[in-house]
Amino acid sequence: MALRYTLNPELNENELSIAPDGTITAPLLGTVMAAGQPLATLKSTMQKRYAAYLRDPAFDIIVRSYVAAQIYVGGEVKTQGIYPLKGEMDAMQAVVTAGGAIDSAKLSQAVLIRHRSDGRPMMRTIDLRHYMNTADISDHVMLQPGDLVFVPKTTIASFDVFIDQYLNKSVPFNKTLNYNMGSSVFY
Repeated sequence: MALRYTLNPELNENELSIAPDGTITAPLLGTVMAAGQPLATLKSTMQKRYAAYLRDPAFDIIVRSYVAAQIYVGGEVKTQGIYPLKGEMDAMQAVVTAGGAIDSAKLSQAVLIRHRSDGRPMMRTIDLRHYMNTADISDHVMLQPGDLVFVPKTTIASFDVFIDQYLNKSVPFNKTLNYNMGSSVFY
């Protein structure tokens, strides 16, 4: 988005992006909440705040592009990737959107990573297995734009990867087993 001032062109701003927390940083005003507001409401809010600095805060807000809210789903799901966040969606719905969990998924320890307003990430473990079995709302977490849902591997799947990497791929011999049934007599 861009700001175009009629009487104060020195305040024109060509590149204003909405941060993951829904705010923009405007000249003189600093941080302004923009997400979820109609353009007319945002302009009115900003004009009221600009009145403390400018006699006639006349400006236009120009939207350059619209970006759909997105979430990220990774780990032990069929199709990891970036998905649009359309309306309300919880963590289990995100996993289903990604094609569902695969056999090696540890749904009891799914992880939600969300960025706080100061930009630092915070993590929460979600028991999606419990939610699936009981529909208990304590594990019903609604997603926000930019959230990452990660489904880790089960312990046995992690051990299988360990065996494959450290034994099968690093030991330089053919691992075959021959077993003969019958009697053998040595003379």
